[in-house]
Amino acid sequence: MISEQKQVLPEPDVYGLFLCAVTEMEAGHQLWRKKQYEEFIKVLQTSAICLARALLSARGGSVDGSIGNLISEMNTADDSNHPVYKNILDVFSLNVGTEVNKEHIREIYKDYQSTLTNARKLLVRDLNYNEKIWQKLTEIFYTRAGLKQLSAVILPLIVLITLPVAIYRYIEPMAIYDLEGQIFWKSKPKVPFSTQNSRHFAVIADNKSREYAVDLTNPEDIFMLRLDPVNKHYLTEIEIQSIRLLGEGDVLLRQLVFDNSMYWSCDNCIGLEKNSNAYRMRPANNDPFLTSSAINEEGVKKITIKMRVVSKKTFWEWILGIEKNLEF
Repeated sequence: MISEQKQVLPEPDVYGLFLCAVTEMEAGHQLWRKKQYEEFIKVLQTSAICLARALLSARGGSVDGSIGNLISEMNTADDSNHPVYKNILDVFSLNVGTEVNKEHIREIYKDYQSTLTNARKLLVRDLNYNEKIWQKLTEIFYTRAGLKQLSAVILPLIVLITLPVAIYRYIEPMAIYDLEGQIFWKSKPKVPFSTQNSRHFAVIADNKSREYAVDLTNPEDIFMLRLDPVNKHYLTEIEIQSIRLLGEGDVLLRQLVFDNSMYWSCDNCIGLEKNSNAYRMRPANNDPFLTSSAINEEGVKKITIKMRVVSKKTFWEWILGIEKNLEF
């Protein structure tokens, strides 16, 4: 006698037998389409054996897989007159090796497909089980239609997740194109840096080396320089690769280096690496800037700054279209 206590899942052996019946029937469908009727009958009978064992086990019986014993037990069961039992017996009655009556087999097969649905209801009743969970699990994971429905949800979801990530990595959307740097100069040691002696220049933070040119209105005598790579934006890394001082006609007067021959102070930033080729730094606050030691160069008409800037723009800021100023 099956306990009346409500179960979250059916008995594992009954559940497994029922799924065996479903999967075997699905396999039989492929054989039917290929017109392999004898193999189809064998698979269909295997499905019916699994289903009969599930029905009898759900009622407390313990039966082996022989068709003879199953028929005997089904004939003495309380539900022996139920259409489900009748159709299972019809499947057992099919003979392999005799002349195939295609229409007769088709009729039994069609009825058996409905039998699986009705058998599930009997099992639900006998196991006192919540039908919806079992029905959905069976339909989704153990039928072609269910797998198609599942793939129709999962595949677009995979594309929806992976495509933006792939695009993000390909086009480097962390780039910010509306940044601004500023360079200051002074002509005498005791004169402070001022906005009057400075120029702004557009900066792109895209992790690529770019050269920016700053034209001075008139030739200037430069004693010291202060470079503000980017104003009021928090960045992951700034690498200043070269600073060149040009005279009239873009004649190179001097190229500033970052080795020990010249001192550079880094304010609001952390120096990562310094050599003759570049000065790498990480901003530690707003407005990081670099100040040179004495330069003493006369007649400077243009200054070029080559640098690489890496922004902090994240995947989510890009995907959500956030264009906020990344200030502290």
